[in-house]
Amino acid sequence: MITIFNRVKVITDTQSEEIAKDKVLLKNAGIKFEVKTIRPRGYVGITMDVKVQQKFNQPYSHTLDNIPYVYYIYVARRDSEAAKKVLQGILE
Repeated sequence: MITIFNRVKVITDTQSEEIAKDKVLLKNAGIKFEVKTIRPRGYVGITMDVKVQQKFNQPYSHTLDNIPYVYYIYVARRDSEAAKKVLQGILE
């Protein structure tokens, strides 16, 4: 079981496609992992951005499709070296 006390962050990325590839690599290697997804700009911040853009009569291009997300992959501390090797493409 992976808890906040025994986990190590091995990947931080904003591209969901890359995270999906990394998840497949870890799964195929038999390494348990946990993915955490965070939206760094909250609802209030996005609303403020829209209001500023509207004030200057500029089109606001942020839609739900391009709001950035940050993805973190955590593994158990004991599996961290193996996970790093798998993700770097160094297979033993």
